[in-house]
Amino acid sequence: MALLSKGTLLKLGDGSTPTEVFTAIPGVQNITVPAVVLDDHEVTDLDSTAKEYIAGLGDAGEFSFQLVLKKAAAGNGYHAQQAALESYVGDGELHNFQVVLPAPFSTTYEFAAFVKSFTPSSATNAAITATVTLRVSGDVTKTVA
Repeated sequence: MALLSKGTLLKLGDGSTPTEVFTAIPGVQNITVPAVVLDDHEVTDLDSTAKEYIAGLGDAGEFSFQLVLKKAAAGNGYHAQQAALESYVGDGELHNFQVVLPAPFSTTYEFAAFVKSFTPSSATNAAITATVTLRVSGDVTKTVA
């Protein structure tokens, strides 16, 4: 039986230690779980009868997602989590994220990434959105509750 993606969350960490608190980013319309792809290295030699390879390091790469911009709780500007994403562009810092899949999967993927871009967009008769691009650095940790 197929399940709806309703309840899937993208969360942003607050950077605190020792226990980081993750808060859901509102308005996310789609999200791809970062997947590690291994490099491969050819090790074929003159004794080989076909090409031979060994696995190299993994790379989760970069991915983009779209979100509907929400207004700040008070005053002007974006919702706090969305404003944080925009402010991280250009800071060169790694920030912690989680993608949480709802029950019955009950799976959390945690990773560090820097925000490459935050691009607001508007169109006729449509919600104002932003496309955000993240570059993952290091491992992606999967936890099943």
